[in-house]
Amino acid sequence: MEAIDAHGEGIYERLRRELGILSSHLPRERKSLRQLLAEGRPHVICNDGTAHHFKRRELEYLAGILGADEADGLLLPILIELTPSSSEASIALSSGAELKVVRRALGMEPTVRNGRIILYRPQVAALRRALRTSTQYSLAIGAMGTG
Repeated sequence: MEAIDAHGEGIYERLRRELGILSSHLPRERKSLRQLLAEGRPHVICNDGTAHHFKRRELEYLAGILGADEADGLLLPILIELTPSSSEASIALSSGAELKVVRRALGMEPTVRNGRIILYRPQVAALRRALRTSTQYSLAIGAMGTG
């Protein structure tokens, strides 16, 4: 039986609503680097309906790191998943282009574990400094309490 609060709202409904608020800044759909480079004003639409704009110089920097075929595989913004209970953050590897970008931006070989690039807080800060509009934070709720 689901617990009901004083306002008659179920705990799961309240949790779903709160998680929606936490993810409102995230893109509804990410775009490839190639798509964004072709746009006059490169952007994605976020869950809350606002636009997240990319700096063209960042996109050109990324294009300089990757080959033409890899530009189709890099989806932006790159999502850096933070886990509140851990000192690690991570980025999912989907095409391998993410690893190439992170390697260049950090000037070092990052740790890869279980199909994810593992980053520590100083590396996250350095990556965000280098790619301010091409990265976004997301909260990894499912991993809370497991670190």
